[in-house]
Amino acid sequence: MADFKGFGAPPAEPIATLITIEDGTREEMDRAMHGYLRQGLSQQRALHCVAASVMFQAAREAGMVEGVDYTWTDGETTLSPRMTEWMKDFTGEQHWNHMEMEGFITKVQSNPEPEVALTPMGFAKLVLLNAKDHPEKSGVDCKKGQRACLDLLESIGLSVSDAEGRLQRYLNGDESLEELLELVEERVAALRDEEGEASSND
Repeated sequence: MADFKGFGAPPAEPIATLITIEDGTREEMDRAMHGYLRQGLSQQRALHCVAASVMFQAAREAGMVEGVDYTWTDGETTLSPRMTEWMKDFTGEQHWNHMEMEGFITKVQSNPEPEVALTPMGFAKLVLLNAKDHPEKSGVDCKKGQRACLDLLESIGLSVSDAEGRLQRYLNGDESLEELLELVEERVAALRDEEGEASSND
């Protein structure tokens, strides 16, 4: 694989086709990750798309319907008002508002009601946010959010014990969301570099 640093912008990645997962097991997430990589996506992009697959699987369990409540367009996903409310409940409105302020979530004008759009990186961040308990929200499945967070950390190469330790420190307030996100970004970048070196040695 060529290194484009200093030689202009790298070629655009292909548009990803959404991979539907049946449940939140590690096997299904691994299947989705391999599927996205086979589509020609980078490790980082594939990781973000896996996070989207996880979120959509939880949404379907809650009764949301693809094409009605959410529309996947790779670069930006449009959510219906009903799914927007579900996402706010699932994530916690404070986290949702924070993501909106950061520009991960934008409003899209449509009739009869405005919809919102969420970037793939936004999905990755929401997976981490959903590991936190939201006592003000009844019915939020924090255990499922914690399992998804562990799977995300393990998918970037952390051992089970390291991932569990990181998650526990995060839940105890000893590690911030920003630190976890930086870790994810660093590990994804390292994986991408390793992949590039392996390709150049072939």
